[in-house]
Amino acid sequence: MPLNITISNQPLELFTPNELAIVSKVVKPINTQVLDMFFPNSVAFNNRDDVPLESLSTTEPLAPFVSPMAQGKALTQNGNYERKSVQAAYLKPAVTVTPQNVFDLTLLARIRETGIIGNTTQLTLEEKLRVAQISGFDYLHRSIINRKVLMGIDILTTGKTVIIGDDAPQRLVDFGRHADLKWAPSVKWGEANATPVTDIETLNGLLAKHGGVSATDALMSSKVFTSMVKNAEFKERFVVSNGANAPSPFNPQFNKTDGMQYRGEIDGIRFWTFDESHKLSGTEKRYIDATGFYLIADRSGYQAQCMIQHLEANGTAMEFFDYQVVQSDPSAIKLITDSSPLLVPSNVNGVAGGTGFVA
Repeated sequence: MPLNITISNQPLELFTPNELAIVSKVVKPINTQVLDMFFPNSVAFNNRDDVPLESLSTTEPLAPFVSPMAQGKALTQNGNYERKSVQAAYLKPAVTVTPQNVFDLTLLARIRETGIIGNTTQLTLEEKLRVAQISGFDYLHRSIINRKVLMGIDILTTGKTVIIGDDAPQRLVDFGRHADLKWAPSVKWGEANATPVTDIETLNGLLAKHGGVSATDALMSSKVFTSMVKNAEFKERFVVSNGANAPSPFNPQFNKTDGMQYRGEIDGIRFWTFDESHKLSGTEKRYIDATGFYLIADRSGYQAQCMIQHLEANGTAMEFFDYQVVQSDPSAIKLITDSSPLLVPSNVNGVAGGTGFVA
């Protein structure tokens, strides 16, 4: 059934959530590279608001320490070790649709190509609201994906994450990474006597000792990457040893700020830079600290989805549950998307590194 409303005695037919799920394919795809690479396993738990950890295939049994938070600080004295399950986040971002929304011109062009709206310069009120619906749900989905990416980056870089839910208390989930794996060099890589090759070998040794694995990937900022490739020890090991005129093992590239950037591979380790930022509560912040470097062996993490707590969802777990609320007083069309995710590492000791690798 279409969504029929009347505005100023004008009957309008808008999209239902099911129709929006089809037409929303015209928007720019959401970048989920971090999630796909390091948390490739998707699991769903219907009729549960928590993730049963024992049902996941992990290197060792997980028993994260979960504690409530107040004013951004963990109340560890009130925490406990969750040996069976961890409650997932519950997200329900919302936006209000109005015909006055400022539309993305690229999005308008894509929608016109599909025939959803006409090719005339002036949009009708119905067309404006339809475009606003598509744009609104795209914004909500991106908001949830960004929360999941932030959760994944936190787990990768620290072994813990803050569960942030809409209208729900924050909780710190600490999966218990070994303290030795939080590591920084004694000499920063931008200095003349730095030894990044030796440092990476040290980190790989820590991974083998505490995680039982060797690294497959290295994740860092472009600033750290540039300092590494300019370093004398690095050049001696990977450039000069191949001949005086040998090129760098990495192809020259411009730095990108829209997702992970593959730089090249050395001895089975793929090198990536990640300079993208996110906005949470209106404040812009990098996903990866500009001074950070992380050697990663865990590429088998989980993206878990728990049940949607909406009557019409009937306890089903899904990544996005879209719905609309039409209000008469005050008049508004509110778009809402519910999601209940939790990201879980496969090997909590499968990452080594930290911040402070460059000044």
